[in-house]
Amino acid sequence: MNKQEWERFAAELQSRLNGQGVFLSSAADGRANTMTISWGSAGVYWGRPVITAPVRLSRFTHELIEKTGVFTVSIPRKGLLSKELALAGTKTGRDGDKFAPLGLTARPGRQVAAPVVGEAWLHIECRVLGKYTARGPEYDEAIDHEFYSDGNYHTYYLGEVVDFYEL
Repeated sequence: MNKQEWERFAAELQSRLNGQGVFLSSAADGRANTMTISWGSAGVYWGRPVITAPVRLSRFTHELIEKTGVFTVSIPRKGLLSKELALAGTKTGRDGDKFAPLGLTARPGRQVAAPVVGEAWLHIECRVLGKYTARGPEYDEAIDHEFYSDGNYHTYYLGEVVDFYEL
């Protein structure tokens, strides 16, 4: 893995996570799904490039990642696919295909059994190295009250980057 290239991808991902968001996709049992994440991190853990991706327990994507242990991140060019990112974050994939209604193409990942968003620019494929689901007392009381009063916590997936590329 080229360290300089990964640093460029990680910087781009980090800027999007603090902006319009990115697509996080997964698949299992013949069903693919994508959703929007607007926060997380990219860096190096244990000498490996890693993405930390938070996914709420209630999300269909959570169910798929739990089954397969893999996910992808697709990053659109700045200013593009804003409407699609907004909609992907509000609709569930449990009810059916989410890609086609959004005008998106699910392309097979190169190294993992999860799709990438064909219309996006940069793609990162990950396998889960570890995960952590924080609950009530593990959060600051104000954060727990403001963001998790319904008990719908996030699982933080630590995904080792196994491939990254441009389309």
